Amino acid sequence: MLMGLLPGVAPGRHPWCLVHLFLLLAGSAVAETPQAILVSDSDSGVGNFHVGLDYFENLTLAYEEEGEIVVQTRGSTFFENATLGEGVDPHLAFDPLATHVAYAAPPAGGGPRKIHIQSRTGSLWSHPAQLSLGDGEDRSPELVPGPDRSPVIAWERRRGAESAHIWFRRQGQAGVDIARGESPALVLDAAGRASVFFLKDGDIFRAREESSDQPSFFQPPRNITATPFIDESPPRVAVHDGRIYIVFEREGSIYLSSDRAGDFRDVKLVAAGGASSPSLAISAHGAAAFAYLKGGDVEIVLGTTFFFPEPVRITSSAQIESSPSLVIDSFANLFVGFHREGNLFYVTDAGPPQAGFETLPGRGEAPLIVRFDDQSTGDVTSWQWDFGDGTTSMEREPEHLYETSGEYVASLIVSGPGGQSPIMERKTILVQSPGNLLRVGDVSVFPGQEGVHVPILATHVDPAQGLTVVATYDPRVIQIASIDLSVSELSALHPELFAVQLSDDPDEPFVTIGILLDVQTPYDGRLLPAGEDQRVLNIVTNVRPEATPGTSTRIELKNETGRPPLNNIFTVNGFSILPVLDVEGSISIEQLTFPPPRFFIRGDADGTGILNLTDAVVTLNYLFGGDADVACEDGADVTDDGSINVTDPIFTLNYLFRAGQPPPPPFPEAGLDPSPDELETCRLR
Repeated sequence: MLMGLLPGVAPGRHPWCLVHLFLLLAGSAVAETPQAILVSDSDSGVGNFHVGLDYFENLTLAYEEEGEIVVQTRGSTFFENATLGEGVDPHLAFDPLATHVAYAAPPAGGGPRKIHIQSRTGSLWSHPAQLSLGDGEDRSPELVPGPDRSPVIAWERRRGAESAHIWFRRQGQAGVDIARGESPALVLDAAGRASVFFLKDGDIFRAREESSDQPSFFQPPRNITATPFIDESPPRVAVHDGRIYIVFEREGSIYLSSDRAGDFRDVKLVAAGGASSPSLAISAHGAAAFAYLKGGDVEIVLGTTFFFPEPVRITSSAQIESSPSLVIDSFANLFVGFHREGNLFYVTDAGPPQAGFETLPGRGEAPLIVRFDDQSTGDVTSWQWDFGDGTTSMEREPEHLYETSGEYVASLIVSGPGGQSPIMERKTILVQSPGNLLRVGDVSVFPGQEGVHVPILATHVDPAQGLTVVATYDPRVIQIASIDLSVSELSALHPELFAVQLSDDPDEPFVTIGILLDVQTPYDGRLLPAGEDQRVLNIVTNVRPEATPGTSTRIELKNETGRPPLNNIFTVNGFSILPVLDVEGSISIEQLTFPPPRFFIRGDADGTGILNLTDAVVTLNYLFGGDADVACEDGADVTDDGSINVTDPIFTLNYLFRAGQPPPPPFPEAGLDPSPDELETCRLR
C-alpha cells in the first residue's frame, strides 16, 4: 500500500524513511536513526549552504567556509572538493552539461558584495562572472538555468538603512527592481516565465513575468498568504508536472500550497507543533519530501503533494541541529544537510548496492561471446566490469568477446547513491579451445593471376557426414572460377552430393557449397574422419588485373548468406553443428619487385613443377647428405612453418602414399608464398 501511495518509490526499494513510516503507522518504536556524515568541520564554523543533485544525481554541496565558497561533489565512485574564492550565500543550479553556483562576493576592485556565478564543465571551473551592478549590498542569490542554459537569477539588495528590495535579471538584459522584500525564491514555470516568491512584512508575495514574450516585465506582486498579524517563514519552492509548490512555516506548523487551482489559497498542513525552517524537494516521479526542525532535531515527511504520513525523526543527538535542506533523487533516496554545532553534516537513506550478475554462457569454445546479465540489488548508478583478460566496461549489461582459450575471472563492482558495493562479485568463465572450426587459408597473388586455389580448412572432433561452406567476397577484386575437390581430404571419399551456388552481384556476392558423402543407396556410411586443419575443398579464383598492389581482400566465411540464406555447418549423426568461423584468411595482392619472385608449388623441392617422391628424397639429401641443394627453399618447406626439417619429407610421403593432408598454398597450382619467413624467396633465374 505504501509503495502505491508513494509514486517515487519503485517496488522492492525500502528507504529507511519508509521503514520508519511503516513502524510508526503500526505503532512500533522508531528504528535507529541513520548515521550523520561529516562534510566540513571548519574551526570558524560553516556558514550558509545549499544541497543539490547534478544531472547525473551526484550529491553536491556548496557552502561558506572561512569566508570562501567551497563546492563538494560526492559521486558513487569519486569525491571532489573545490574552493572557488571569497563569497557568501551559495546557491547551486544544474543543467545537462554543467554545474553552476551563484554567490555574493566583493567585485575585483573592492566594494559592496555583488552577485557572481561560476560554472564547472567536466572538471574545470570558469572564472567568476559578475551578474549584478549598481550600488547597494547584494545577498541571497537564487539561480535557475534558462531554457538556453543562460542564468536567470533573483537576489536581495540593501542600500544602507533602507529596507531590502528583490532584484531580478536574465543574462543579456538589465536588472529589474521587483519590489520591497527579502529572502527570494525563484522558479521557472512550464512556459519559461519566472516567478519570484519573497517575504514582505511577514507575508509571502509572488511576482511573475507577464509572459514568455515579455521577459523581465513583471506583474505587480500579489500577497499569496494574506495573514497580516501572523508571520510566515521564507518560502521554499519546487516545480513538478507544471505545478509550483511552496512550503513555509506559520506559528510552528509546516504548510504546503500550490497554484493547482490558479492561486495559492489551497493550503495543506504537512506537520504541526513546534516545527520551523522547512525545506522541500519533489522527485521526478512525484515523491515529495519535507525536512524541518523540531525540538532541536531534524524531522522529515516523505509522501506526495497530497498525502503526508506521520513525521520521522532522522537526527537524535544531544547537539542542536539547524538549517535543514534536502534533495531527493529518482530512486526516492533522500539527502538531508544540516548544521550541528557550526559544522556541516548530511544523512541519507541510500544504502550501498550489492553487485551480482550471471554469464550467458559461462563456458564455450573460443572465440566466445559472453553476455553479462546484471542482477545487482539496491540503487545502482554505475557499473565497473573487469573481464579478466585486461579489458573493462562501464555498461550495465555488456557483451564481451573472449578470443583465446583459458580461464578468466570476471568481476563487477556497482555503485549508487549509497556508495560502492562492499563485496565484489566474481565468476569464472571457461573458454575452451575450438573443437569445430572452419577457416580460409592465406594466399598471395599478383594482379591478373588465374587459377589461384584458396583452401577451406576444417577442424572437427567428430567424423562428419557432410558440410556446407558459405562465404562472401569482393567481386571487384577476385572472380570465383570453380570449386575444386581434387586436392582435398574429400577427393578419395567421392561425395555423392556436390552442389554449388554462386553470385557475383556486387550488392550481394556469395558462394554456397553443399557436400554430402553418402546419400544414395547402397548406403555405406562414408565419413570424413575427425581432424585438424583438413583441406576440405579449394575455391579457385582469378585475380582481376585492376586489383591494386599492396592491398588485400578476403573470402569471408559468413552465416545467413545466400539465396536462400544458409549457414556454415558440419553434419554429424544427422544433426547440424555450427563451427566457429575464423576471421583470418586473406588474399594479399603483391607489389611486383625486381628480381621478381618465381611461382612455385608447395613441396616441389627439386623445381620440376610437380610433387612426387623425388622431392622427399631431395629434401632428405639436403638435410643429411651434406652436398645437396634444393631448387626453392619455400617449396621445400612443405608444412609452411618457416623452416626446412625432417617433418617436411614425412609430410610429403604421408600425402602421397597414406592419403594425408595436402600441403598448404600454393598448391596444387603454382603461386606465391603467403607466409612471411626467413627462407629465401624463389626467384626467376
